[in-house]
Amino acid sequence: MTTHRVVAVREDGHWLADEPPVRAKNLARLETLIRAALGDATGEIEWEIRTGDDALDRETAELRAERRRILAEERELMARTERLVRERVSDWTTRDLAKLIGMSPQRISQISPR
Repeated sequence: MTTHRVVAVREDGHWLADEPPVRAKNLARLETLIRAALGDATGEIEWEIRTGDDALDRETAELRAERRRILAEERELMARTERLVRERVSDWTTRDLAKLIGMSPQRISQISPR
């Protein structure tokens, strides 16, 4: 997956992106315009957002980074869980496996290859 680094600056009631150079009233619209200009609807955008409030910029950047880290950990956790379910589903009941893993039996049924 391609990652695009974009600097967005709030200026005169609009958001301006550096690359590609687009302008919008809100960040959601800015992202749509950026994706259209890049021709990449699914790539990741790594934002540097400058609101004009340095404290807010720092805190929101930290939150975005933490969310990216947690999402990556969640993907890894799900991959490990799916692998274990596939390997062990024939050895245990769905309910026992669910309790062992800490998930619902319904979720185990969804990810098991039975």
